[in-house]
Amino acid sequence: MDMRRLSTPLREHLHFIVVVTLLTLAMTFPTIAYVFRADVFWLPTGPGNDVYIKFWDIWYTQRILTGQADPFFTDLVFYPEGVSLAFHPFFYPHGITVNLLQAFIPLASAYSLTYLLIIWSSACAAYVYALWLCKDKWIALIGAIIFGINAQTLATPTWPEIAWIAPIPLIMYFLHRGAQEQRASHFLLAGLLSGCAIFVTPYLYVVVLIMLALALCAFALREWRNRRFWLHAALLATTFALSSAWRLLPMLESPIVLEEATALGSSGEVIMDLAAFFVNKGSPLYRALLEALTQSPELAGTTWHTYLGFVPLCLMGFGLFNGRTRRRSAPAALRFSDTSMTAAPASWRARLVPGLRVLRLLALALVVVAAARPQTSEATELIRGEGVDIALALDISGSMSSLDFQPNNRLDASKGVIADFIEDRGYDRIGLVVFAGDAFVSSPPTIDHDALQGRLDEVRLAEELRVQDGTAIGLGLATAANMLKDSTVESRVVVLLTDGANNAGQIDPFTAAVAVEALGIKVYAIGAGQPGLVP
Repeated sequence: MDMRRLSTPLREHLHFIVVVTLLTLAMTFPTIAYVFRADVFWLPTGPGNDVYIKFWDIWYTQRILTGQADPFFTDLVFYPEGVSLAFHPFFYPHGITVNLLQAFIPLASAYSLTYLLIIWSSACAAYVYALWLCKDKWIALIGAIIFGINAQTLATPTWPEIAWIAPIPLIMYFLHRGAQEQRASHFLLAGLLSGCAIFVTPYLYVVVLIMLALALCAFALREWRNRRFWLHAALLATTFALSSAWRLLPMLESPIVLEEATALGSSGEVIMDLAAFFVNKGSPLYRALLEALTQSPELAGTTWHTYLGFVPLCLMGFGLFNGRTRRRSAPAALRFSDTSMTAAPASWRARLVPGLRVLRLLALALVVVAAARPQTSEATELIRGEGVDIALALDISGSMSSLDFQPNNRLDASKGVIADFIEDRGYDRIGLVVFAGDAFVSSPPTIDHDALQGRLDEVRLAEELRVQDGTAIGLGLATAANMLKDSTVESRVVVLLTDGANNAGQIDPFTAAVAVEALGIKVYAIGAGQPGLVP
């Protein structure tokens, strides 16, 4: 009997299980093949290839859950000073799932299988909401495919927290259904899921916050006289705040950390992200407008994963203009068995009623087009050529804050010169090392100069990065040379930019220079500053 009860819903939704599973496996192939191969360490990777940072997150998540680590601070990075993890995007559901699967299969296989589950669960969540809205399992299937198996999600295996967008339709399902049926339990679940979105990534948390605000405003237009609705909305807000407090409060405790985190968007990136909730900036129609508003072609294309903003708006638009919703919100009316007694000349509004169905279908078609995200095409060009391997060693010590080049300081002026240099280098592979009291690799040698420019833009003074101050020229030179020692190209060059004498580090400049010469690497030193007293 119990088996029959279980098999009935499985048969009813078998089309979804089969189609979405096959599409997920096909669109991510050969991921599924490597899940069952323990002899090969293979990972699905996307742009950036920093998947190994996620391995550290998975390991550290396990330590947090077992009480062996602090979720908001660690000295395992930048030892012994440590670093705040308040804004680090720990994706707890991902870490928990991979750790559980790792008990049965190797780490790489667990990571790949979790990526497939992320896509499948996102489509499943969309199917639940779309099926409740439309009452048509085939339309719900199409919506699930558009939502869960889209190009952006498939392109982000390196950032699983961006690919997992399942909470969005589930939140809207509970909120929408709770508003329709006046159920406090649904508002409670919507608030709980919304608050827990911060355990996926702070970015998703902001998306959900905007979505909730817009949805509640839309429902309030109809229910503003309903006291129960406002009680339910208060319940949702309270649950939302309480469920996210454990993760959110540490972000707000330290003014310094908060300022550093929010400063990342000071160039206008935040404005572009907000705009992307309403405008598809990848569209050839809107991109030119955004470039004109920001006066920056580069800025109009930043943070490409802001496509998340389209999803709640599409779902809300479909739900709020759904015919079933309008019928429930229609005002009360008297019914007559014979309409002749109420006959009256048809108004212009009545004559337009037949056209509403056409408009509804048109709106649905536009929603599908928006979800498909039409964009300008991109092409890949294979270029063959010979270049030079270059390592840039940039001083970020406190003295680089001197204002020799007003209104810019020495560091900003040096970054401007380096940016021009990178732009002119064509096919050369260029890496970046920054040094103060210690030296760090900011970017390994790469031909992707746009990515390198992005890393250069993030460079700050040692004090702002909370690293030891000083001028370890020898260590910076040695670190830069170490990046090039295994290079097979004929010409290898280190460009050193500093403003002072060596006063830190365990390697003096002369020893480093001898080692660099032994490796056959050329060194060019550039002084940053002007003679005389400077502010």
